[in-house]
Amino acid sequence: MRKFHQFIMLFFVFSLSAQVYHKNINPFDIYPEFQKFDFDQYKTDYKNLPSDSSGRFKVLKDGTLFRSENFNNKDIWYHVIPPKSYITLSYHFYPSGRLKEFGQFASLDSYVIKIGIWKDYDENGKILKMTDEDIKFKKFSFADALNFMEKKGYINLKTGKNRTVSSFYFDTEKEIWELYIQTYYNEEVEEKGIQYIINSQNGKLKKVLYIEKCLYPFEGLCNTINKKKKPKKNYIYN
Repeated sequence: MRKFHQFIMLFFVFSLSAQVYHKNINPFDIYPEFQKFDFDQYKTDYKNLPSDSSGRFKVLKDGTLFRSENFNNKDIWYHVIPPKSYITLSYHFYPSGRLKEFGQFASLDSYVIKIGIWKDYDENGKILKMTDEDIKFKKFSFADALNFMEKKGYINLKTGKNRTVSSFYFDTEKEIWELYIQTYYNEEVEEKGIQYIINSQNGKLKKVLYIEKCLYPFEGLCNTINKKKKPKKNYIYN
């Protein structure tokens, strides 16, 4: 129990430093108790911790969300969402439970767009490889995307405003960012939103799409209108 209390406190210290995106995170310095997968706690489904409303994540006292995965001791993961952040942290482990790979993804509970410095380790904790995932963004980085959405008033990097209804997607072939904010939702899984298309080669805004009806904004299943004049504002989540 004492060990797990230390685990929670270290989570708290780490989350304070991760509210705003940091490109280079060293998990051994900031989060020493999380450098190895806890198989014992995994077997008990972290019974001492509550779950979030979806039942998919465990919740720490500071509001950090995390979930663990273990596929036949071959693919072992922790997925972590710090409080007030707009990122997901990914911890990948060897079958021994030692850290194999660490990195960050853009958006919450998303494992598509890698951001920042990703690190591969040997089983003794020595770095084998470091990959700068931000190179592909050219002149408009993920940090720029966060600042863009904050200036528009949709998100707030200090409070975590609208973090569950905002998404950040990068098209590697077209080299464009698609920044999305959901503005309306109903029980029939239809939503309205606004999508900003930004050219990452020069950082310029290409177009604004006002989505009138959508199931999945990044899979083309939307009715969109490209207008110069912004339509009447719908309800924005807080």
